[in-house]
Amino acid sequence: MSITLKRLVNQFLAWAEVALKPATVASYQHHLRRFVLVTKNKQVRSLRPMHLTRCQGSWHLWQAVQRMFNWAVDEAKIIRVNPFSRVRAPGRRQRKRILSPRELALFLRRSSRRARAFLLALRETFARPQEIRAVQWCDVQSESPAVPVEVALPAGRALFVLHEYKDRARRADDSAPRVLLISRRLGRLLLRLRRRARSAEGPVFLNSRGRPWTKNAVRCLMRRLRRRLGYARDERGEQVVAYTFRHSRATLAAASGIVDRVLADLLGHVETRTTARYQHLNVQHLREALKRMAKPACDRPGG
Repeated sequence: MSITLKRLVNQFLAWAEVALKPATVASYQHHLRRFVLVTKNKQVRSLRPMHLTRCQGSWHLWQAVQRMFNWAVDEAKIIRVNPFSRVRAPGRRQRKRILSPRELALFLRRSSRRARAFLLALRETFARPQEIRAVQWCDVQSESPAVPVEVALPAGRALFVLHEYKDRARRADDSAPRVLLISRRLGRLLLRLRRRARSAEGPVFLNSRGRPWTKNAVRCLMRRLRRRLGYARDERGEQVVAYTFRHSRATLAAASGIVDRVLADLLGHVETRTTARYQHLNVQHLREALKRMAKPACDRPGG
């Protein structure tokens, strides 16, 4: 059966819209349509491994292409063979750029009121951007059922309790929620937002148009801030993005002495080896750690 790559992509996306999460479908749509353009919509039977290796795409493009062809072979049975089954995945590029506390504060100061609220939540909670985008007012809870949320927020005794989050299925107890601690500063902000909100339901963080933040809206926000503050790519070509807030906070936490298991829980990681990718300690961090080790035992807490 002769079928073009574009037709196969459309069939796969139609299935994905029913079976997969909207964010996953949007990612597949972006990468697969790019692949169609690069390969000039060839017939599927004429595709060879070089068409994927020459595409010079990211790991996410490779994953989207492999997912589609495995579906076409194993589930839809549209084609017999995946032409890219032996193409190795490109290395996943790890983010290493971090911002100092002063730089993080600078990004907050130069943001609009609603953008500042979103970025402050990123900074204070160690959360993924998609987690903050998804937070609903019903997810804001007090640590103690006996303490009202309005009292717990400014006291730093409130939580974001998320029931849908990344890697939930990989946890030993996949019914356990992901808990994000709310600091006093963030709690005071949330209390003001709660009082201004038209409804006690729906997303907590809204953009300047009063709509929930989307992935693209966050991307545009960071691009505007980079231009406003004069931040270019670093020597490795890495930009400052929303995820940089998470990496920066994790690095600063590791430098301050927070152990891997605790930091993994703050970041929402199943394994501590994943947390290690977020610990971009520089020379100054290491020197400060050695100074703490060199203190006499009687000078240390509990010594």
